[in-house]
Amino acid sequence: MDQPNSSILSSSFLSQLISQKLNHSNYLTWKRQIFPFIKSHRLYGHIDGTTPAPPQYIDREVKRTVVADQGGGASAGSEIRFEYETVTENNPVYEAWLAHDQSLVAYITSTLSEEVLGGVDDDLTALELWSTLATTIDKAVMRSCCTSAGTFRVELDEDEVDPAAALFSRLP
Repeated sequence: MDQPNSSILSSSFLSQLISQKLNHSNYLTWKRQIFPFIKSHRLYGHIDGTTPAPPQYIDREVKRTVVADQGGGASAGSEIRFEYETVTENNPVYEAWLAHDQSLVAYITSTLSEEVLGGVDDDLTALELWSTLATTIDKAVMRSCCTSAGTFRVELDEDEVDPAAALFSRLP
């Protein structure tokens, strides 16, 4: 798995890369600015679901050597046997994934206006945050777009979360 460049993610200038914080009327402009950054840091899989979270915990088998005295005095000897125990522990791959994911969440939330940020739940993954933004703001903007010919609506299928993508996929 390609590792994102975390040094730039921890820089203080991230929110300055986006000229406007996301509000309820500038979603497409904001999205055009944020996409190249996310893709260039190999984090796109965190928002499109192709880089899912690995298991948070892993089971590891631990082998223990048990020496048992067989009784009968010093001449009887000892019996050596092995016992196996399964130990559940934190998955280091998950911890690395979570660090990248939460860096992306921090970056995205730093580009949100106060009104939009107020409507976002705490403790989300980047995918959950991206989906929340797409369903709350993008739908509102794209369902009622004004053109010189009038107003049109984009009806989404159940599996579609991005109205802009749905609109463009239906163009001739």
